Amino acid sequence: MENKEYKNKIYEKFNLENIKQAVKRINYDSIVFIALITVFALIARVCLFPKESGDYHQFLLPWYNQLKDNGGIAAIGMNIGDYMPTYYYIMAILTYLPLSPLVAIKLVSCIADVILAIMMYKTVKHLTNSKNKSLVAYAVTLFLPSVILNSSAWGQCDSIYTLFIVLSLYSVLRGKSWRCMLYFSIAFMFKIQAVFFAPVILILLMKRKINTTFVLAFPLVYFVTIMPAVMAGANFLHLLTVYFRQAGQYKLLNMYIQNAWSILFEVTSPELSKAGVYFAGGIVLIAIFLVFRSKIELTNKNIVTLSALFVLLVPFVLPHMHERYYYPATIMALLFVMINPKKIWTLLIMEFCLFQAEAHNLFGKEALEFNFSIMLVTFVLVTYFKAVYDQIKKPAS
Repeated sequence: MENKEYKNKIYEKFNLENIKQAVKRINYDSIVFIALITVFALIARVCLFPKESGDYHQFLLPWYNQLKDNGGIAAIGMNIGDYMPTYYYIMAILTYLPLSPLVAIKLVSCIADVILAIMMYKTVKHLTNSKNKSLVAYAVTLFLPSVILNSSAWGQCDSIYTLFIVLSLYSVLRGKSWRCMLYFSIAFMFKIQAVFFAPVILILLMKRKINTTFVLAFPLVYFVTIMPAVMAGANFLHLLTVYFRQAGQYKLLNMYIQNAWSILFEVTSPELSKAGVYFAGGIVLIAIFLVFRSKIELTNKNIVTLSALFVLLVPFVLPHMHERYYYPATIMALLFVMINPKKIWTLLIMEFCLFQAEAHNLFGKEALEFNFSIMLVTFVLVTYFKAVYDQIKKPAS
């Protein structure tokens, strides 16, 4: 009897009439738009593939060659560079492809661009329930000049860890707190800059939006991620301290990013460096505490606003920040604009300033007075604080 009912359900699901109705619901305009936009975006990136950046010759190519010369996967246990082994696993697999190192490295980042755009589509769809806004988010993500330059001209992997930050955000918006912690942990295993999103995770934990037991995802992911390298001969303690060594690698207080340390561009000071880290930590802790003690309701819109605030605030107050560290802030600015269309200028400012910093590194050009750019970024930061403050005030009104 149960078997018959099951067959009837299958028949109802796949009968010809239902299939016809499903086909009618397909929006072919959207499919064609996405296909064309993706093709054009990829062609634009391929045009930039011949560009060889300083980072490619100084870091990426030597890492690739070291892996290839020592057996690809067999070499993942070697002391290669200052990244976590997660990225080297990908690079080791690339050595088996019949592609030049330049094309292979950039291709991975460009694929991550597309997946990031897909996740932006899904996040905006969940936030707004608007297919048109979702399509705009997809297209804008792929065509942000800073995103194009980062992957296809610079060969950087910022789209990879930012993708996992967006996945983490998307998960918590859907009430999937375990996945939220899992994806955040993976983002951290690609780049330490995932820590820009850490204050949001902390607030979600303190406000019990995320179950505290899910924090165990972090050490679990860390352990699982480094084990292939350890099994291939890497030093376990060395892998546990990668980010500690990385933190002291750069001496300049500002590395051409429009933040609070820009006035000390090209200045080195060990004393200011240490004080600056504690200063930044104090500022961020104050902001976290004020949000925690407030009666702000953690709606989806407010979580996005807090995300936009903190992924900008952290690199804004920290010393030793690089040119491209506003990459997650620019992506979050796009999400912020999708729910606050009248504040589109926040995205325009963040995109312009990130593009300016990237262009300076790649082509030695500046489009605007650097000090003016700092003022613009500060204005965006104040706007985010104002948006959060308005939501904090709301329950009391």
